[in-house]
Amino acid sequence: MADISGKPTVLIIGAGPAGSSAALRLAMSGLRPVLIDKATFPRDKVCGDGIPQKVLHLLPQLGLNPDEVKDLGFPIFGMEFYGPQGQRLALGAEASRSAAKSFCIPRKIFDYFLFRAAAARAGDVLSGFKAVHLERRGQQWELFLRDVKTGKERRLTADIILAADGATSLLVRKALHLSISSDRFYYGLRQYFSGGPFPETVRIIYDARLLPGYAWLFPVSRTRANVGIMVQRNALQAKQGLPLQSLFDQIIHENDAMRRLLGQAQAEERYGGALLPLGSVPGKRVSDGFLAIGDAAAFVNPLSGGGIYYAMQSGLLAAEAIIRAIGKGDWSARGLHAYEAEWRKRFLPGFKVADGMRRWLSSPRKTRHLFDGLKKRGSLAALFVRVYGQPLPRFFYLRPAFWLSVRAARFALKK
Repeated sequence: MADISGKPTVLIIGAGPAGSSAALRLAMSGLRPVLIDKATFPRDKVCGDGIPQKVLHLLPQLGLNPDEVKDLGFPIFGMEFYGPQGQRLALGAEASRSAAKSFCIPRKIFDYFLFRAAAARAGDVLSGFKAVHLERRGQQWELFLRDVKTGKERRLTADIILAADGATSLLVRKALHLSISSDRFYYGLRQYFSGGPFPETVRIIYDARLLPGYAWLFPVSRTRANVGIMVQRNALQAKQGLPLQSLFDQIIHENDAMRRLLGQAQAEERYGGALLPLGSVPGKRVSDGFLAIGDAAAFVNPLSGGGIYYAMQSGLLAAEAIIRAIGKGDWSARGLHAYEAEWRKRFLPGFKVADGMRRWLSSPRKTRHLFDGLKKRGSLAALFVRVYGQPLPRFFYLRPAFWLSVRAARFALKK
Protein backbone atom coordinates (compact mmCIF):
# COMPACT_ATOMS: atom_id res chain seq x y z
CA MET A 1 0.00 0.00 0.00
CA ALA A 2 1.48 3.34 -0.98
CA ASP A 3 0.50 6.90 -0.18
CA ILE A 4 -0.58 8.51 -3.44
CA SER A 5 0.77 11.85 -2.20
CA GLY A 6 4.29 10.43 -2.35
CA LYS A 7 4.70 10.84 1.41
CA PRO A 8 5.86 7.93 3.60
CA THR A 9 3.15 5.40 4.40
CA VAL A 10 2.08 5.37 8.05
CA LEU A 11 0.07 2.47 9.48
CA ILE A 12 -1.60 2.83 12.88
CA ILE A 13 -2.52 -0.51 14.42
CA GLY A 14 -5.16 0.07 17.06
CA ALA A 15 -7.92 2.67 16.80
CA GLY A 16 -8.56 3.32 20.48
CA PRO A 17 -7.73 6.67 22.12
CA ALA A 18 -4.00 6.34 21.40
CA GLY A 19 -4.29 5.36 17.74
CA SER A 20 -7.17 7.71 16.98
CA SER A 21 -5.34 10.64 18.61
CA ALA A 22 -2.25 9.94 16.54
CA ALA A 23 -4.33 9.70 13.36
CA LEU A 24 -6.05 13.01 14.08
CA ARG A 25 -2.79 14.85 14.71
CA LEU A 26 -1.14 13.38 11.58
CA ALA A 27 -4.15 14.34 9.48
CA MET A 28 -3.88 17.93 10.72
CA SER A 29 -0.40 18.07 9.15
CA GLY A 30 -1.61 16.71 5.80
CA LEU A 31 -0.59 13.07 6.31
CA ARG A 32 -3.16 10.36 5.61
CA PRO A 33 -2.42 7.38 7.86
CA VAL A 34 -4.10 3.99 7.54
CA LEU A 35 -6.05 3.12 10.70
CA ILE A 36 -6.37 -0.58 11.52
CA ASP A 37 -8.22 -2.35 14.34
CA LYS A 38 -9.28 -5.93 15.02
CA ALA A 39 -12.62 -4.64 16.37
CA THR A 40 -15.50 -3.04 14.56
CA PHE A 41 -16.55 0.21 16.24
CA PRO A 42 -18.44 0.99 18.38
CA ARG A 43 -16.88 -1.56 20.71
CA ASP A 44 -16.63 -1.83 24.49
CA LYS A 45 -13.41 -1.47 26.50
CA VAL A 46 -13.06 -2.42 30.16
CA CYS A 47 -12.17 0.72 32.10
CA GLY A 48 -13.44 2.88 34.95
CA ASP A 49 -14.91 5.25 32.31
CA GLY A 50 -13.41 8.32 34.00
CA ILE A 51 -12.47 11.14 31.61
CA PRO A 52 -10.40 13.64 33.65
CA GLN A 53 -9.94 17.30 32.89
CA LYS A 54 -6.43 16.72 31.55
CA VAL A 55 -7.96 14.62 28.74
CA LEU A 56 -10.37 17.42 27.85
CA HIS A 57 -7.42 19.79 27.58
CA LEU A 58 -5.89 17.61 24.85
CA LEU A 59 -8.92 17.69 22.57
CA PRO A 60 -8.33 21.11 20.95
CA GLN A 61 -4.86 19.93 19.91
CA LEU A 62 -6.63 17.20 17.94
CA GLY A 63 -9.08 19.58 16.32
CA LEU A 64 -11.94 18.46 18.59
CA ASN A 65 -14.39 20.43 20.72
CA PRO A 66 -14.32 19.51 24.44
CA ASP A 67 -17.95 20.61 24.84
CA GLU A 68 -19.04 17.83 22.48
CA VAL A 69 -17.36 15.30 24.78
CA LYS A 70 -18.87 16.83 27.90
CA ASP A 71 -22.33 16.41 26.39
CA LEU A 72 -21.69 12.66 26.16
CA GLY A 73 -20.96 12.19 29.84
CA PHE A 74 -22.02 12.43 33.45
CA PRO A 75 -20.34 15.32 35.31
CA ILE A 76 -18.14 14.54 38.30
CA PHE A 77 -17.56 17.03 41.12
CA GLY A 78 -16.15 14.92 43.94
CA MET A 79 -13.81 12.07 44.76
CA GLU A 80 -13.79 9.77 47.79
CA PHE A 81 -11.12 7.34 48.96
CA TYR A 82 -11.79 4.57 51.45
CA GLY A 83 -9.03 2.84 53.39
CA PRO A 84 -8.86 -0.81 54.47
CA GLN A 85 -10.40 0.03 57.84
CA GLY A 86 -13.13 2.24 56.43
CA GLN A 87 -11.18 5.52 56.65
CA ARG A 88 -12.82 8.05 54.34
CA LEU A 89 -11.15 10.93 52.51
CA ALA A 90 -13.57 13.20 50.61
CA LEU A 91 -12.46 15.76 48.04
CA GLY A 92 -14.52 18.29 46.11
CA ALA A 93 -18.16 19.23 46.32
CA GLU A 94 -21.14 19.50 44.05
CA ALA A 95 -21.30 22.51 41.75
CA SER A 96 -22.86 23.55 38.46
CA ARG A 97 -22.33 21.35 35.42
CA SER A 98 -20.21 24.05 33.78
CA ALA A 99 -17.75 23.76 36.68
CA ALA A 100 -17.31 19.97 36.43
CA LYS A 101 -13.64 19.05 36.18
CA SER A 102 -14.15 15.53 34.89
CA PHE A 103 -16.81 13.29 33.40
CA CYS A 104 -17.69 9.61 33.33
CA ILE A 105 -18.35 8.35 29.82
CA PRO A 106 -18.62 4.64 28.92
CA ARG A 107 -15.68 3.78 26.71
CA LYS A 108 -18.00 2.39 24.05
CA ILE A 109 -19.23 5.96 23.60
CA PHE A 110 -16.00 7.93 24.18
CA ASP A 111 -13.80 5.74 22.00
CA TYR A 112 -16.38 5.78 19.22
CA PHE A 113 -16.41 9.58 19.30
CA LEU A 114 -12.62 9.64 18.77
CA PHE A 115 -12.70 6.85 16.20
CA ARG A 116 -15.33 8.51 14.01
CA ALA A 117 -13.34 11.74 13.95
CA ALA A 118 -10.11 9.90 13.12
CA ALA A 119 -11.72 7.65 10.50
CA ALA A 120 -13.13 10.68 8.68
CA ARG A 121 -9.62 12.09 8.29
CA ALA A 122 -7.59 8.91 7.76
CA GLY A 123 -6.37 7.74 4.37
CA ASP A 124 -8.05 4.38 4.89
CA VAL A 125 -9.68 2.40 7.69
CA LEU A 126 -9.47 -1.37 8.08
CA SER A 127 -11.84 -2.62 10.76
CA GLY A 128 -11.99 -6.27 11.77
CA PHE A 129 -8.36 -7.00 10.86
CA LYS A 130 -5.95 -8.43 13.43
CA ALA A 131 -2.18 -8.00 13.19
CA VAL A 132 -0.61 -11.48 13.25
CA HIS A 133 2.98 -10.91 12.12
CA LEU A 134 5.51 -8.15 11.50
CA GLU A 135 8.80 -8.25 9.60
CA ARG A 136 11.46 -5.70 8.78
CA ARG A 137 12.41 -5.78 5.10
CA GLY A 138 15.10 -3.32 4.14
CA GLN A 139 13.87 0.16 5.03
CA GLN A 140 10.21 -0.85 5.37
CA TRP A 141 7.94 -2.91 7.54
CA GLU A 142 5.78 -5.73 6.25
CA LEU A 143 2.62 -6.23 8.26
CA PHE A 144 0.50 -9.37 8.03
CA LEU A 145 -3.19 -9.03 8.89
CA ARG A 146 -5.99 -11.56 9.29
CA ASP A 147 -9.67 -10.84 8.76
CA VAL A 148 -11.28 -11.86 12.05
CA LYS A 149 -14.47 -13.00 10.30
CA THR A 150 -13.19 -14.84 7.23
CA GLY A 151 -9.67 -15.78 8.33
CA LYS A 152 -8.25 -14.42 5.08
CA GLU A 153 -4.83 -12.82 5.29
CA ARG A 154 -3.69 -9.51 3.92
CA ARG A 155 -0.20 -8.06 3.68
CA LEU A 156 0.72 -4.37 3.82
CA THR A 157 4.02 -2.52 3.63
CA ALA A 158 4.76 0.68 5.49
CA ASP A 159 7.53 3.14 6.13
CA ILE A 160 6.31 3.85 9.66
CA ILE A 161 4.33 1.68 12.07
CA LEU A 162 2.53 3.11 15.08
CA ALA A 163 1.71 0.30 17.52
CA ALA A 164 -1.43 1.07 19.52
CA ASP A 165 -2.66 -2.51 19.76
CA GLY A 166 -3.05 -2.72 23.52
CA ALA A 167 -1.54 -4.36 26.57
CA THR A 168 -0.57 -7.62 24.87
CA SER A 169 0.85 -5.96 21.75
CA LEU A 170 2.31 -8.47 19.29
CA LEU A 171 3.99 -5.67 17.38
CA VAL A 172 5.85 -4.32 20.40
CA ARG A 173 7.18 -7.78 21.20
CA LYS A 174 8.37 -8.19 17.62
CA ALA A 175 9.88 -4.76 17.04
CA LEU A 176 11.04 -3.65 20.50
CA HIS A 177 11.38 -6.93 22.44
CA LEU A 178 9.80 -5.15 25.39
CA SER A 179 9.52 -7.59 28.28
CA ILE A 180 7.01 -7.03 31.09
CA SER A 181 7.21 -9.13 34.26
CA SER A 182 4.08 -10.40 36.02
CA ASP A 183 4.40 -7.86 38.84
CA ARG A 184 4.08 -5.08 36.24
CA PHE A 185 0.52 -6.05 35.28
CA TYR A 186 -2.86 -5.45 36.86
CA TYR A 187 -5.94 -7.51 36.12
CA GLY A 188 -9.14 -5.54 35.94
CA LEU A 189 -12.73 -6.74 36.09
CA ARG A 190 -15.76 -4.51 35.57
CA GLN A 191 -19.52 -4.83 35.80
CA TYR A 192 -22.25 -2.21 35.48
CA PHE A 193 -24.88 -1.79 38.21
CA SER A 194 -28.29 -0.22 37.71
CA GLY A 195 -30.51 1.34 40.36
CA GLY A 196 -28.85 4.08 42.34
CA PRO A 197 -29.28 6.91 42.87
CA PHE A 198 -25.59 7.70 42.47
CA PRO A 199 -24.16 11.15 43.26
CA GLU A 200 -21.65 12.93 41.00
CA THR A 201 -18.72 11.45 42.92
CA VAL A 202 -16.21 8.76 42.06
CA ARG A 203 -15.31 6.30 44.82
CA ILE A 204 -12.07 4.35 45.21
CA ILE A 205 -11.95 1.63 47.86
CA TYR A 206 -8.75 0.01 49.11
CA ASP A 207 -9.50 -3.47 50.43
CA ALA A 208 -6.73 -5.63 51.93
CA ARG A 209 -7.61 -8.44 49.50
CA LEU A 210 -6.76 -6.26 46.48
CA LEU A 211 -3.66 -4.35 47.58
CA PRO A 212 -1.92 -2.59 45.99
CA GLY A 213 -4.98 -2.52 43.75
CA TYR A 214 -8.43 -1.29 44.67
CA ALA A 215 -12.15 -1.40 43.92
CA TRP A 216 -13.99 1.45 42.24
CA LEU A 217 -17.48 2.83 41.76
CA PHE A 218 -17.79 5.44 39.00
CA PRO A 219 -21.30 6.74 38.15
CA VAL A 220 -22.10 7.04 34.44
CA SER A 221 -25.59 8.41 35.18
CA ARG A 222 -27.81 9.03 38.17
CA THR A 223 -29.03 5.44 38.03
CA ARG A 224 -26.08 3.50 36.59
CA ALA A 225 -22.53 2.92 37.82
CA ASN A 226 -19.35 1.30 36.57
CA VAL A 227 -18.06 -0.98 39.35
CA GLY A 228 -14.81 -2.89 39.22
CA ILE A 229 -11.66 -4.16 40.86
CA MET A 230 -8.00 -3.93 39.93
CA VAL A 231 -5.56 -6.44 41.40
CA GLN A 232 -1.88 -6.98 40.68
CA ARG A 233 -1.29 -10.06 38.57
CA ASN A 234 1.23 -11.72 40.88
CA ALA A 235 -0.95 -10.88 43.91
CA LEU A 236 -3.84 -12.76 42.32
CA GLN A 237 -1.55 -15.71 41.54
CA ALA A 238 -0.52 -15.75 45.21
CA LYS A 239 -4.15 -16.37 46.15
CA GLN A 240 -3.73 -19.95 44.89
CA GLY A 241 -5.81 -19.67 41.78
CA LEU A 242 -8.78 -17.75 43.16
CA PRO A 243 -10.81 -16.74 40.08
CA LEU A 244 -10.93 -13.02 39.50
CA GLN A 245 -14.73 -13.11 39.33
CA SER A 246 -14.90 -14.78 42.76
CA LEU A 247 -12.67 -12.10 44.22
CA PHE A 248 -14.89 -9.45 42.66
CA ASP A 249 -17.99 -11.03 44.19
CA GLN A 250 -16.31 -11.10 47.61
CA ILE A 251 -15.60 -7.38 47.45
CA ILE A 252 -19.15 -6.55 46.29
CA HIS A 253 -20.81 -8.55 49.06
CA GLU A 254 -18.33 -8.25 51.94
CA ASN A 255 -16.72 -4.81 51.77
CA ASP A 256 -18.77 -2.52 54.03
CA ALA A 257 -18.12 0.65 52.04
CA MET A 258 -18.98 -0.99 48.73
CA ARG A 259 -22.20 -2.51 50.05
CA ARG A 260 -23.30 0.82 51.48
CA LEU A 261 -22.48 2.76 48.31
CA LEU A 262 -24.25 0.31 46.01
CA GLY A 263 -27.38 0.21 48.15
CA GLN A 264 -30.15 -1.57 46.27
CA ALA A 265 -28.48 -1.34 42.85
CA GLN A 266 -28.53 -4.57 40.86
CA ALA A 267 -25.71 -6.02 38.77
CA GLU A 268 -26.15 -6.22 35.03
CA GLU A 269 -25.36 -9.61 33.56
CA ARG A 270 -22.12 -9.15 31.68
CA TYR A 271 -18.63 -8.94 33.21
CA GLY A 272 -15.67 -7.51 31.34
CA GLY A 273 -11.96 -8.08 31.95
CA ALA A 274 -8.74 -6.35 30.98
CA LEU A 275 -4.99 -6.54 31.46
CA LEU A 276 -3.14 -3.33 32.37
CA PRO A 277 0.66 -2.97 31.91
CA LEU A 278 2.10 -0.48 34.38
CA GLY A 279 4.19 2.54 33.46
CA SER A 280 7.93 2.70 34.24
CA VAL A 281 8.60 -0.63 32.48
CA PRO A 282 12.24 -0.38 31.30
CA GLY A 283 12.94 -0.24 27.58
CA LYS A 284 12.67 1.97 24.53
CA ARG A 285 9.43 2.72 22.74
CA VAL A 286 11.09 3.59 19.42
CA SER A 287 12.89 1.64 16.71
CA ASP A 288 13.54 2.26 13.01
CA GLY A 289 10.22 3.38 11.58
CA PHE A 290 8.39 2.13 14.66
CA LEU A 291 6.77 3.78 17.70
CA ALA A 292 4.69 2.32 20.53
CA ILE A 293 1.93 4.33 22.21
CA GLY A 294 -0.78 3.89 24.83
CA ASP A 295 -1.22 0.54 26.57
CA ALA A 296 1.04 -1.09 23.97
CA ALA A 297 3.85 1.05 25.39
CA ALA A 298 2.81 0.26 28.99
CA PHE A 299 1.76 3.85 29.60
CA VAL A 300 -0.54 3.24 32.57
CA ASN A 301 -0.28 5.04 35.91
CA PRO A 302 1.12 2.44 38.37
CA LEU A 303 -0.95 3.82 41.24
CA SER A 304 -4.34 4.59 39.70
CA GLY A 305 -4.33 2.27 36.68
CA GLY A 306 -5.44 5.23 34.56
CA GLY A 307 -4.32 5.17 30.95
CA ILE A 308 -6.60 7.31 28.74
CA TYR A 309 -4.63 10.53 29.22
CA TYR A 310 -1.31 8.80 28.56
CA ALA A 311 -2.76 7.04 25.53
CA MET A 312 -3.95 10.24 23.92
CA GLN A 313 -0.91 12.28 24.93
CA SER A 314 1.49 9.62 23.64
CA GLY A 315 -0.44 9.43 20.36
CA LEU A 316 -0.13 13.19 20.02
CA LEU A 317 3.60 13.19 20.87
CA ALA A 318 4.34 10.29 18.52
CA ALA A 319 2.50 11.98 15.67
CA GLU A 320 4.46 15.19 16.19
CA ALA A 321 7.72 13.23 16.18
CA ILE A 322 6.68 11.53 12.92
CA ILE A 323 5.83 14.88 11.33
CA ARG A 324 9.25 16.27 12.23
CA ALA A 325 11.03 13.11 11.12
CA ILE A 326 9.32 13.13 7.73
CA GLY A 327 10.19 16.80 7.33
CA LYS A 328 13.85 15.87 7.79
CA GLY A 329 13.59 12.73 5.66
CA ASP A 330 14.77 10.51 8.51
CA TRP A 331 12.37 8.18 10.33
CA SER A 332 15.02 5.85 11.66
CA ALA A 333 15.22 5.32 15.42
CA ARG A 334 17.52 8.33 15.53
CA GLY A 335 15.12 10.44 13.52
CA LEU A 336 12.24 9.49 15.83
CA HIS A 337 14.21 9.92 19.04
CA ALA A 338 12.30 13.11 19.88
CA TYR A 339 9.35 10.91 20.88
CA GLU A 340 11.52 8.75 23.13
CA ALA A 341 12.95 11.84 24.83
CA GLU A 342 9.56 13.49 25.20
CA TRP A 343 7.67 10.63 26.81
CA ARG A 344 10.52 10.12 29.26
CA LYS A 345 10.37 13.77 30.30
CA ARG A 346 6.60 13.95 30.52
CA PHE A 347 5.59 10.53 31.84
CA LEU A 348 8.48 8.75 33.51
CA PRO A 349 9.02 10.99 36.57
CA GLY A 350 5.36 10.72 37.56
CA PHE A 351 5.34 6.98 36.85
CA LYS A 352 8.27 6.47 39.19
CA VAL A 353 6.66 8.40 42.05
CA ALA A 354 3.36 6.54 41.50
CA ASP A 355 5.26 3.25 41.42
CA GLY A 356 6.83 4.02 44.77
CA MET A 357 3.39 4.69 46.20
CA ARG A 358 2.16 1.41 44.68
CA ARG A 359 4.90 -0.49 46.48
CA TRP A 360 3.92 1.22 49.73
CA LEU A 361 0.31 0.15 49.22
CA SER A 362 1.41 -3.47 48.76
CA SER A 363 1.60 -3.72 52.55
CA PRO A 364 -1.73 -3.77 54.44
CA ARG A 365 -0.02 -2.29 57.51
CA LYS A 366 1.51 0.58 55.57
CA THR A 367 -1.76 1.19 53.73
CA ARG A 368 -3.66 1.52 57.01
CA HIS A 369 -0.94 3.85 58.27
CA LEU A 370 -1.14 5.91 55.08
CA PHE A 371 -4.90 6.39 55.29
CA ASP A 372 -4.65 7.37 58.94
CA GLY A 373 -2.14 10.01 57.82
CA LEU A 374 -4.33 11.18 54.94
CA LYS A 375 -7.13 11.92 57.38
CA LYS A 376 -4.87 13.90 59.71
CA ARG A 377 -2.56 15.75 57.33
CA GLY A 378 -3.81 17.89 54.47
CA SER A 379 -0.32 18.11 52.95
CA LEU A 380 -0.09 14.35 52.71
CA ALA A 381 -3.58 14.11 51.17
CA ALA A 382 -2.68 16.77 48.59
CA LEU A 383 0.49 14.91 47.58
CA PHE A 384 -1.36 11.58 47.36
CA VAL A 385 -4.09 12.99 45.12
CA ARG A 386 -1.55 14.80 42.96
CA VAL A 387 0.48 11.65 42.35
CA TYR A 388 -2.74 9.68 41.93
CA GLY A 389 -4.33 11.62 39.16
CA GLN A 390 -2.39 14.65 37.97
CA PRO A 391 0.39 14.76 35.34
CA LEU A 392 3.46 15.93 37.20
CA PRO A 393 5.29 18.81 35.49
CA ARG A 394 8.64 18.50 33.79
CA PHE A 395 11.65 18.64 36.10
CA PHE A 396 9.41 18.70 39.16
CA TYR A 397 12.19 16.81 40.98
CA LEU A 398 14.21 20.03 40.85
CA ARG A 399 11.51 22.12 42.51
CA PRO A 400 11.96 22.83 46.24
CA ALA A 401 8.19 22.81 46.77
CA PHE A 402 8.00 19.16 45.73
CA TRP A 403 10.65 18.05 48.22
CA LEU A 404 9.04 20.11 50.97
CA SER A 405 5.75 18.27 50.33
CA VAL A 406 7.56 14.90 50.37
CA ARG A 407 9.32 15.81 53.60
CA ALA A 408 6.03 16.87 55.16
CA ALA A 409 4.43 13.62 54.02
CA ARG A 410 7.20 11.49 55.55
CA PHE A 411 6.95 13.43 58.81
CA ALA A 412 3.20 12.87 58.86
CA LEU A 413 3.57 9.12 58.36
CA LYS A 414 6.10 8.82 61.16
CA LYS A 415 3.83 10.46 63.71
